[in-house]
Amino acid sequence: MLSPRPARLLLAAVACLLAAPAALAQGAWPTKTVRIMVPFAPGALTDVAARAIAQELSQQLPQQFVVENRGGAGGTLGTAEVAKAAPDGHTLVFTDSSYMISAALYSKLPCDPLKDLVPVTLAVEAPAIMVARPGLPAQSLRDAVALAKAKPRTLTYGSGGQGSSAHLATELFVSQSGIELVHVPFKGVAAALTEVVGDRIDVTVSSVGAAAGHVRSGKMRPLAITR
Repeated sequence: MLSPRPARLLLAAVACLLAAPAALAQGAWPTKTVRIMVPFAPGALTDVAARAIAQELSQQLPQQFVVENRGGAGGTLGTAEVAKAAPDGHTLVFTDSSYMISAALYSKLPCDPLKDLVPVTLAVEAPAIMVARPGLPAQSLRDAVALAKAKPRTLTYGSGGQGSSAHLATELFVSQSGIELVHVPFKGVAAALTEVVGDRIDVTVSSVGAAAGHVRSGKMRPLAITR
């Protein structure tokens, strides 16, 4: 097993602008199409979950909820775009746990995560899975750790970018295991999974849903799942 809660892919709150509560108190909401910004590339659990929620909200409320993707810089670019939008409650961001620690990773952020946005709700909590490329000579997590210790900084791991959940979860695992892996960041975890399937990246951490099809088809090997 990977380390428990800290390594889980925790999908954090849908967040809206600071002034939105006051705007919503003045009348019915929503009064126009609502944008839900996913600050990561399509295919990640955040994207899948946001689209499912948007579809449900569009059916229950009198306006459409539309998901947009803007990946980059560990989710900070798309989040900043929402922070700069009109504070009327019609622009939301659906992000993950990287939002809560971005201030510790970047010396300068394009917005203040504490002042410019207001958390609405914790939407999804999901386990993470570590998977390996089919050609990696490791049948288990124990085997992968032994291989990494025997050959420091020769194994690679992919993630959805610096500061992404996959990046942070793997770095926590690396630190606790006493091994050294080479980080290869991508614009989204879907791209990292593609590279693992193609035998070009050794391991990556993903949501179970995103990796399940590849695991069932034998295109990648599961090593561990968080609890």
